[in-house]
Amino acid sequence: AGVLFPPARVEGTETFLFDTWNMCHDDTLTPLEKERCLKGELLLSDMFVETMRRHREARFGMINSKVDHIQRLFEKMIGASGQRNIPGALMTRGQYYKWLNLLLQREILEPNFRVYLVDGKHHVYTSQSTVFQTTPKSCFNCTHGGGPAPLY
Repeated sequence: AGVLFPPARVEGTETFLFDTWNMCHDDTLTPLEKERCLKGELLLSDMFVETMRRHREARFGMINSKVDHIQRLFEKMIGASGQRNIPGALMTRGQYYKWLNLLLQREILEPNFRVYLVDGKHHVYTSQSTVFQTTPKSCFNCTHGGGPAPLY
């Protein structure tokens, strides 16, 4: 997937994380992303969608549970921290599921993105014992031959 977890979307969480990790000055951000980050307007979802648009030949995917307990715990911890984000600290399963669906409404519009929501609460899902590495060669209509290297 483009990101390891669905972007935190509760108001203020991403600004808090960007500030904590000093991400607004990172060279991987475009000039527009840096500007929006410094203003507290940039979301991880914005970066994900823009990356999918810049790399149409690449496939992006996300497997997530409907009520991911690790994501909810993360949001609760951030919300209860010095940030004092009460909605994040009190997030229920239903609120998480609603938030996830609202977030994905924008991302599913991208033709090179697929998402699978699993009816459960676990954080990471795979259907096989082998997980494949994502590389720049993982693209539509590739002519390079061969497949991605398996990771175990």
